[in-house]
Amino acid sequence: MSIAEAEKPMRTPLIPPQLKILLIMMALGLTWFLFAPLQLGGKVTMIIVNGNSMEPVYYRGDLVLIRATSSYQIGDIVTYRHPQIGPVIHRIIGREGERWIFQGDHNEFIDPYRPVDADLIGRAWVHIPHLGKWLVQVRQSPLLLTLLMTGGAVIMVRRTQAQQQKRAQRGNPPSGDLRQWVLTLLALLALAGLALAGFAFTRPTSKAGVENLNYQHQAIFRYSADAPAGLYDASAAYSGDPIFRQISQRLSVDFEYQFTSEQAVMVGGRYGMRVVLSGQNGWRRTIILVEDQPIQGTSLHMHSEIELDRLNAVIAQFEAQTGLKNQQYLLAFIPSIELEGAVGGMALEETFAPALRFHVDQLQIQLISNEDGSNPLAPQQPGVLSRPRSEATTLKLFGITLDVALARQIGLIVAAVAGGLAGMLALPLVHAARQDEAARIRMRYGHLLIEVAGLPAVTSNRVVQIGSFEDLAKLAERQGALIMHDTSAMQLRYLIQHEQVIYVYGEPLPPAPIAKGEPPAAEANPTPQEPVWQERFLHALRESGLAADACRAIGVDIVTVYRERERSAEFAQAWKDARLVAWQRRTLKG
Repeated sequence: MSIAEAEKPMRTPLIPPQLKILLIMMALGLTWFLFAPLQLGGKVTMIIVNGNSMEPVYYRGDLVLIRATSSYQIGDIVTYRHPQIGPVIHRIIGREGERWIFQGDHNEFIDPYRPVDADLIGRAWVHIPHLGKWLVQVRQSPLLLTLLMTGGAVIMVRRTQAQQQKRAQRGNPPSGDLRQWVLTLLALLALAGLALAGFAFTRPTSKAGVENLNYQHQAIFRYSADAPAGLYDASAAYSGDPIFRQISQRLSVDFEYQFTSEQAVMVGGRYGMRVVLSGQNGWRRTIILVEDQPIQGTSLHMHSEIELDRLNAVIAQFEAQTGLKNQQYLLAFIPSIELEGAVGGMALEETFAPALRFHVDQLQIQLISNEDGSNPLAPQQPGVLSRPRSEATTLKLFGITLDVALARQIGLIVAAVAGGLAGMLALPLVHAARQDEAARIRMRYGHLLIEVAGLPAVTSNRVVQIGSFEDLAKLAERQGALIMHDTSAMQLRYLIQHEQVIYVYGEPLPPAPIAKGEPPAAEANPTPQEPVWQERFLHALRESGLAADACRAIGVDIVTVYRERERSAEFAQAWKDARLVAWQRRTLKG
């Protein structure tokens, strides 16, 4: 086997690199358009089903991709944001005004919350059974996530190395050292992970916050008074009606109370009711209607009555003793609720004492309306307690908000995985560097080497000695050739042949022997001959019009033909003529 036979022509890829990059960019753009998450400006949200309300369509642990849209219809499966429980994925069954009505396919009841358009996240788009449960396990287990990332990275590296070796065996060596490229990438990734973790460790994982515990006192007043038949539409005076002092005998007041909160409630206390009659000059008289009693539970009902004859007697006594006549008075029924206990684990001590007020003149008793327009018969009093809590601190990274604790985990995992893989790849190089030069060359450039036992026949009359193996490897990659390792040499010897030149690294080639009667090479005057491939290349170029196709057709390296064109002006002109013939043929055919 000659050195020229060891070289193989470079194969032209089926897809040009520029077109391959364009296709990859288009695929990435399409993937981003279809699957970009809502948090990064896209339209897709990932929902993991955690209930059975949508069976048999979706089961617990399924993954559903939700895609935002501009319009929704009855029958669509849509995810909406509930103010208390978060995202809910159910089916639209109706609409009332601006609010949508939802129901789970497996539920017998309609969702109590009715969202508006702003609450809708998106319509169900892609359904992947069982994937959600695996994502939850990966998300909750940093060790499992680390193992998956490590395994995936190892598989990718091994597969890429195998592809590179196959390319080298086909005589199409890669344009660079994959190992160095991967090591650089992994080192940068490890540094990025360490930087993220280091920055996250400079911030606390939590901060003191306050949680509001809301509660509310709610009550309903009802009053009534007896009256002769025909005076009112009903048989007596009821809430909202005026009461006539000289006609009615008794005024009854009922009070219903409810204490509500979304938090756990443990309360007790006392309640009672009094009625207060007061004048414009500050005079007042208090009458106890319901004595103080202990509260049992968060709701109660009180009933009280006052005889109007008694009320009239109090007013008459006041006017007789003071000499003040035709006075207007204020009559107020005041229930008193005194609560003690806890709401959401926080101490509560509060009094709720609304007043049902009436104007009293010489003839009638009339309900007074509230100045703020609220209903005097339905008093409410909201309240709030503050409960300290620990809130997770966050940081922003390229527009993405991460919990500091999660950022620490991600940074350390990325740094550990990338550093571990870099160590796995670098360890053989370190061992090779400590061994002899042949082992180092074989470890780093094994995909470019082919071993030969004995020096092949040399047909070249020009030898170039190369100072370093790295330069010889770069030359081999540039020319698409394999490097021959002469194992029969006393010292290291690596060589390649390109055209009529032999490039050697290591032990120089021995001088070629001179036969008897043969004149020295310097005295020889051989007749220059044209390369044997020249006419075949020009013929193929007339057919295809492309130099790469012509080289592939005759099996000649494209570097060889371009150097021949630079060397020979006659060949360069013939090249131009062949391309012109090819162009004329295509024009006539068109």
